[in-house]
Amino acid sequence: LILLWHFSREASTTDFLISGICYVGAAWLEGWCETKVICGVLRTLRLDVKGAAEGLGSMIKTSAVLVCLLWIIPDYPVAAFGVGQLAYALTLNVVYTVNVKDVGYLPPSVKSEGGTNADTGVRTLYNLIGILTLQGLLKHIL
Repeated sequence: LILLWHFSREASTTDFLISGICYVGAAWLEGWCETKVICGVLRTLRLDVKGAAEGLGSMIKTSAVLVCLLWIIPDYPVAAFGVGQLAYALTLNVVYTVNVKDVGYLPPSVKSEGGTNADTGVRTLYNLIGILTLQGLLKHIL
């Protein structure tokens, strides 16, 4: 994106550059908080926290886009949507950080009473992490 902007310095490319940088930052932030979502919210079924984070994030995103389009950067409409996505990702991180204190790491394998290794819960958690990571990647590619 930076090379594209460097070789064609038009207002429209600056608009897309700002938007692209904001979207990349937002994708990184959302990926960074996935551990809190999976280990701290979904595993413990604290869906109220996920609902609050998603709802507040959507409201903040909409408000940020509106404020940017009307007052802050009206000449860069595409960048306003990038700023909105970045505000959404920041909101998710704040809500999850405040509400999920004890995420820890993935649980260790546990020995069952029969002496066999009962790590199916850990495998299920790894599968869930993989599926949600793939979903997030596809969402941001689209």
